Amino acid sequence: TETILLAEDDSALRELTRRSLLKLGYRILVAEDGEEAVRIYDTNREQIDLLVLDWVMPKMSGLDAYRHIRAGFGDVTAMFVTGYSPQIVDSSDLPEKVTFLHKPYGLGDLGRKVRELLDETSIERSNA
Repeated sequence: TETILLAEDDSALRELTRRSLLKLGYRILVAEDGEEAVRIYDTNREQIDLLVLDWVMPKMSGLDAYRHIRAGFGDVTAMFVTGYSPQIVDSSDLPEKVTFLHKPYGLGDLGRKVRELLDETSIERSNA
């Protein structure tokens, strides 16, 4: 029943990821770029449990979208997907609730990471 905001500029990968997450029982909101992701989050923030953002997208990167969402709306759990090597992606200024999944990823890996992040967030909320 959880809702995931997926932002991915590659249409084939976006559709494959959307379908895979739907099969796992998640509700999916889809954005083609970072700017659209911010707009969708603004409209649906009470429903969104997790952001899955491509690291590099046109108009606004996943990182910039995440920062914008966080600055405007507070704490949010996010996962970035990227084809860049871990050494290139500087995550030193990101909060602990952010994780990376490197492309190409298997759909099993995607499902496990998403579930892991949602479970961690659920535990944190119940302990607060």
